[in-house]
Amino acid sequence: MSTRVPFQHIDAANAETLISSGNIIILDVREADSFERGHIDGAKNATIANLFNILDGVARDRSILVYCYHGYASQEFGQLLSDFCYTNVYSLNGGYEAWINRADTLAG
Repeated sequence: MSTRVPFQHIDAANAETLISSGNIIILDVREADSFERGHIDGAKNATIANLFNILDGVARDRSILVYCYHGYASQEFGQLLSDFCYTNVYSLNGGYEAWINRADTLAG
């Protein structure tokens, strides 16, 4: 039996670094209409219903970044993925709002 590894909290700047390193799956767990209005490049719109279809065949040690509106729902998904023995799961603190405002934070 595999050991559960807790998901990690990550800020927008570190998420950007992680994404730029490549080989990461990005999951947007917001509503479909919000996803359509804007999302992180390369993200897939995930729900409880389609989550494991998206992750079918994905190695359990592959990096996965999960985000939502403000960073709360992504923690639930992060916990779920951790419970299913995914070992490199990150929840974006502040969610998509933090992502779109990261340039202001970096410039500030």
